[in-house]
Amino acid sequence: MKFLKFAGVYLGFALLIFLIVIGWNFKEFTTVFENSDGLTEGKELVEKTYSLGSLADYIAESPEMVSVYSSELQTGKVQIQINAEVSRPLGALSSVFLTIHALNVFDKFPELANSSVNIDSVDAYFIPNVYRSIHEKSMSMLRTKMQENGGKLPLKELLPVMTEYNSQAIYDYLLMHFGNEAIQKTAEQFGYTAPLQLLPYSGIAIQIHPIVQNKSFDSIYAELSSSDSILTNSVFISTHSYVHNSGFREKVRTIFEEHQMGISFLQEKKSYGLYTMAKPVDLTNMIRSFLKSNEVSKQTKQAFLDILSWPMTDRSIKHWFHFYAGIFESRMALSSGIDIAAAQDRNDTLIQTVIFDRIPIAFWFHMSSKFINLDYQRRISWDSELRNRSLGIKPKQAN
Repeated sequence: MKFLKFAGVYLGFALLIFLIVIGWNFKEFTTVFENSDGLTEGKELVEKTYSLGSLADYIAESPEMVSVYSSELQTGKVQIQINAEVSRPLGALSSVFLTIHALNVFDKFPELANSSVNIDSVDAYFIPNVYRSIHEKSMSMLRTKMQENGGKLPLKELLPVMTEYNSQAIYDYLLMHFGNEAIQKTAEQFGYTAPLQLLPYSGIAIQIHPIVQNKSFDSIYAELSSSDSILTNSVFISTHSYVHNSGFREKVRTIFEEHQMGISFLQEKKSYGLYTMAKPVDLTNMIRSFLKSNEVSKQTKQAFLDILSWPMTDRSIKHWFHFYAGIFESRMALSSGIDIAAAQDRNDTLIQTVIFDRIPIAFWFHMSSKFINLDYQRRISWDSELRNRSLGIKPKQAN
């Protein structure tokens, strides 16, 4: 009898703990359960994230999923290129187009840089449960900027927050503010000749949500990927309606609050095929052209470098680099970065683009959690042996 009482109390206590843990974290629990297939994708590759050498070996063995391009700022001399001509989804890296365009406009019309922005107009582009923590940090930083400017939020202050925090709301606001056509003309001014179509994140999220669209993800993806015009029109209409149509906005917010993004990890990975694409070589060369251009003032070029130089607050960065700036992206199965690196033991400055494109999810989780892809990108700016290993050239063994 005592044993049965003890067992009953023990089981009751265990059940209570289980309910507390699972109850408080039910969404996280169901997310893991529903994405078990995605979370095991590429688990055999996890050991490739244990060291920079192993990651370089992975790049050499699976170059179809990775692009690397590094060239000298002054001369344009290429240090390494792997699949640099392959179009890749940019994600947050596409903010470099917006940043260059905005600064180019400010260079010609300085008064626009200090034009006032209504912070609520930026916040209007946020969709619940889509990178919420990033949005909250971004809005907090914008409010700090307002305090520093006497309650006013200057347009120019959106740029550093967007590039450091990868704010999707700021990106969408600036894209709708300037317009894709004007941004493309600026890109062309600095040698970017490929077609460019930037898309608002809010519109993509709305368009690929099965409950919002009342369709399966596969049918949505098939329709949107069938035509560039269908994709572009659908996404921009969704963003415009979300911001300006209160009924549609309330419907979308309710669905996202209850069902989050509404797709699996594997479907999210597939959805990157709808994102803005670019070739790393074209992206890198555009930045170089902008920084070398005689049509751009020294102050504007320095402003660009200052906006991207937030990594320099890290002491470890200062140990290895005279100067380091960049934009970095990490979302499900997609990790990428653009950096401008002046290493301590080099006399030149490199501009680099590295994109891990729709890689296996388990591999991505381990790689991104250790930030080893960022270590890799920084290291190749001065480590020729690591660059060679990425190309499949192993170091010679000493006799």
